[in-house]
Amino acid sequence: AYNRLSIWKATTRKGCDMKKLFVVSALALAVAGCSSEYDFDKDKVQTQWSSEARADIYRDKDGEPITGTVVKRLGDKLLLSVQVKDGLVNGEYKQWNAEGGLKQELNFVDGKRVGQQKVYCPDGKALKEDRTYSADGVGTGKIFDCASGFVVYEGTVDRAMKPLGVEKRWQVLGDKQVPLSVIFYSDSK
Repeated sequence: AYNRLSIWKATTRKGCDMKKLFVVSALALAVAGCSSEYDFDKDKVQTQWSSEARADIYRDKDGEPITGTVVKRLGDKLLLSVQVKDGLVNGEYKQWNAEGGLKQELNFVDGKRVGQQKVYCPDGKALKEDRTYSADGVGTGKIFDCASGFVVYEGTVDRAMKPLGVEKRWQVLGDKQVPLSVIFYSDSK
């Protein structure tokens, strides 16, 4: 025999379970929305240079800034995968060639290069460029000759790619790396 109190307790307990289920479902939907994938062509993703942000802004077909992953494909091959938050590249930026070889791996914070940046030779395996960018946009790194693997450039640049400090260049002659130049850049304008 049930009395009113036991029926109320059972209903209340079920109500709490329903509230928990609703909260969990809402969180799952929110997380799924944050990781939305936008196909560059199918979703008509637009990019526009913003001089204010000094970065590309990724927008959906209605012109609203995107949050999620923007991808571009050629058939079933992935050519581009970009993490975007509020329209700005924020996280990994990866690009592949039509054969599936990796072209570049870049990292961004609020549309600016930060961290290690790698550009690969056409084979998608050998490293062509390896730079590390600080939060203020200064990039220090090396450029390699794809055929030999020798370093052909070593230096530092600012966000606008203006050389800073010492720049070293080499030339590859046969199986040798030959010094070409050493240039000292002052910080003055």
